[in-house]
Amino acid sequence: MRQHRCLQQQQQQQQQPQQQQQQHQQQQQQHQQQQQHQQQQHHQQRQQQQQQQQQQQQQQQPQQQQQQHQQQQQQQQQKQQQQQQQQQQQPQQQQLSCSSSSSSRIAYSSWFSSNLVVHRVELFESFLNFEAKASREEAATRCVYTPLQH
Repeated sequence: MRQHRCLQQQQQQQQQPQQQQQQHQQQQQQHQQQQQHQQQQHHQQRQQQQQQQQQQQQQQQPQQQQQQHQQQQQQQQQKQQQQQQQQQQQPQQQQLSCSSSSSSRIAYSSWFSSNLVVHRVELFESFLNFEAKASREEAATRCVYTPLQH
């Protein structure tokens, strides 16, 4: 009967890591079962070999629980990294949307002031180029309208 108990305990302990991921309440029940097994071991002082086997199996269980907690922490870190990546991608999308609407000076100047710290030199050169294009367009329209005034 005692050998059968050992086999049953081994089977239960192999099933426990799968149950730990699903429900935390089962973990509390497992701790209670471990305490009961330890109390039975104190009564069974004659079977030293079985006590050693049970103790080794019980030592493996906390390690499995720790590994699962580490996996949960890694998942949280991955979620944080995904959020950071999304936040980093959002300014790039804003740059694309603002650069498409660069015909108006107000939108372009706001885009220039918001992203000045990130790309200072490139944006300054593009801003100068935009101002030069705007002045050229104004000069071209003046040249067109000057013959009509005469």
